[in-house]
Amino acid sequence: MSAAIAPINIEERLEALREALKKSKLDGILISSQENRRFFSGFTATDPMLNESSGVLLILLNEAYLITDGRYLVSAAEEAKAFEVVTTGLGGLPRTLEALIKEPTRLAFEPDYLSYGLFKNLSEIKNI
Repeated sequence: MSAAIAPINIEERLEALREALKKSKLDGILISSQENRRFFSGFTATDPMLNESSGVLLILLNEAYLITDGRYLVSAAEEAKAFEVVTTGLGGLPRTLEALIKEPTRLAFEPDYLSYGLFKNLSEIKNI
């Protein structure tokens, strides 16, 4: 007799992550690796190339966003039910984050998955 596999509880994972953020005095985290994106959201899209991303998670203490482009909109909405799905606009990820983050925010990120160029662009955003 095989043991049943427990269902993934995304809400529990988000709650644990938010507690860790609070303990670190952070307001949120930007997750860009596909492994962590899937772990925290359930979104299964893959990133076939190093410089390509099918989505980024912005997890704040009270909100969670999956930021992607229009190609993944339907699958993102189906798979990442605990997240508000947002498509990137003409300004790309920096302008999308700027629109979502309304007040000064201390934001963690995955340094191995964030290019210097994107880091520089994000550091110029008023509330990050």
